[in-house]
Order: sequence, then C-alpha cells, then structure tokens
Amino acid sequence: LGYHISNIFYHLLTSLVVFLLVTRLARNPRVGILAAGFFALHPIQTDSVTYLSGRRDILFALFYLAGFYFFLAYRKSGKTVFSVSCFISYGLSLGSKEMAVTFPALLLIHDTIESFSRPEPGWDKAFGKKLFQSVRRSLAQARLCYTALFLVSLSFCYYKIFINSPSHQDTYYGDSALVNFATVGKIVVHYLHLLVYPVHLVADYSYNAFPLSLSLLDPATLFSFLFLAGTACVLFYLVTRRALLAFGCTWFFLTLLPVCHIIPHHELLAEHYLYLPSVGFCLATAVLCDEVMRDRRYYVPVSVCCLAILMFFSLRVADRNRDWQDSLTL
Repeated sequence: LGYHISNIFYHLLTSLVVFLLVTRLARNPRVGILAAGFFALHPIQTDSVTYLSGRRDILFALFYLAGFYFFLAYRKSGKTVFSVSCFISYGLSLGSKEMAVTFPALLLIHDTIESFSRPEPGWDKAFGKKLFQSVRRSLAQARLCYTALFLVSLSFCYYKIFINSPSHQDTYYGDSALVNFATVGKIVVHYLHLLVYPVHLVADYSYNAFPLSLSLLDPATLFSFLFLAGTACVLFYLVTRRALLAFGCTWFFLTLLPVCHIIPHHELLAEHYLYLPSVGFCLATAVLCDEVMRDRRYYVPVSVCCLAILMFFSLRVADRNRDWQDSLTL
C-alpha cells in the first residue's frame, strides 16, 4: 500500500511539473491545464504508476521535467542557482533511468526551434542554413551549461554502452539490422496508436507478443514507414509555422530514441517507456485544442470533447487497475 500511495504521489507531482513547464512554454495556463490533465489521466500511465517497479519511469521523468523548467528559468534570468538546479536535476534523472540521456538534446532542440527565423510561407531554400545558424546561436547563448550537460551525457553513454550495459540482448533482433529497425518503425507507430486509442493495453510483450518485421514490404511495416515519412514532412512544415506544436511532436520521437534499439535492449517494447514521451504528445494535443478553442464558435464543443476524453481516460484507468490487482488478475 505504501508503494502504491507514494507512486501516485510522485505521479501527481510530475503532473504538476508538466502543468508548470507547459504553461511556461506556451505562456498560456489553458494549454498547461489541458496537457497536465491528459498526462495525469492517460491510461498508458498505469504501466508506470500501478506497476511498482515502474517508479523508475516516474522519478526520471519528474527530475527530467524539473531540470527543463530550471533551464528555462536560467535562460530567462541568467541566475547561476537555476543552472546548478538544472544540472542536479539532470544527474538525479540519469540516476533514476538511462532514458534521461536525451535531456541536453531536447533543450537544444527547444532553443533552436524557438530562435529559428521564420521564413515566408512556402519552402525556403535557405531552410537548412537558417536551422544551422539557430543551433549555433542557441549553443552560444548557454555555452557553459550545454558543454557540461553534453559532457555528462556522452560520458554516461560510454559507460552504459562499453562498461556496464543494462541490456542482456547481445545482437540485433532477428540477427539483422534490417529486421531490427524495420520492427522499431512499427513499434513507434504502435506507441502512437496506444496514445491515441488506449483501449488494448498489454503488460508483457515477451514471447512474440509483438512479431518482428521480417520484410519492409510487410503491409504493417510499409504503412508504418510511410506514416513516419509523412510525419517528418509535417514536422518540417510546422517548425516554420507552429513552433510549439513542432516541439511537442519532436519531444515524443526524441525521448523514445534510447529504447529504439540503436543499442539493442532485451525488452523489445513496453508501455512504461511512454511515460516521458507522452508529455510531448499531450503538449501537442493541448496546443491543437487551444488553437481551435480560440474560435468562439468551437470553444464549447471542444471543451465538451476534452472533458469527455478525460472522463473516458478515468474510467479506463480504473478498469485497468483491476487488472493489476494481483498476480492472478494480471
């Protein structure tokens, strides 16, 4: 009981940080409330909150988000106390789970997208050059902070890959890089499906519960890569027109990278991997809802839809918790 209560407490605390962070990013408390609500009540979180060992996902995400908030405070005020708090939070996040290694990259992507000079409507031939200049400008504005964070990140990667790997998987899945990454493409789309339609949830994907993709021409695999290619095109479009929406989408894909089997891991996929990536999904969803709600004609319908979704999420969470009651029900 004590573990369950504390897990719920940490989840609520993380949801509060999501609200504070998204409100600061969007400069709009309505976006923060929507994002935090979707995150707190999303049924996918039961695999982290109700699963006691899933606490590592909650803790690393809590420190990760707190570190991001402190970084934004540092960039605005320049106060050393915020940069130190950011660094400590990152260390605690890494100490909780390896997935935190993406933290410096996410900060850099945020700064780059925010400082990116918006071109005129239509494709800009200088897109790549302007993007590169934005990266350089972002690094220069917080040089010491970025240097320290990336050094820690690279050192941690070296330690976990070459000295003390957490994985028991020695080779790529299917003994082939092609099979491995074809399967990863299908897994990423499956994760998105779970976030959009969290009805069929699975606690254990072992024993071939998720078949490997043995060919790129397999219909499910082909659809997955076409979908991801289309998503990448949309992201390039959004960077120049809807920066925060683009950042939310990028957040999802970037924070999934550590479990995308670039370095093979013995757990092919798991729903608790989505705890931190789901923040990006919830951010993007909240931004979309807010943009539609700005039109007074759609304010009430969209508000009712959001409340209905949160109600459905709540019922699904309660139902899913019955599955986690004990070993037999699970």
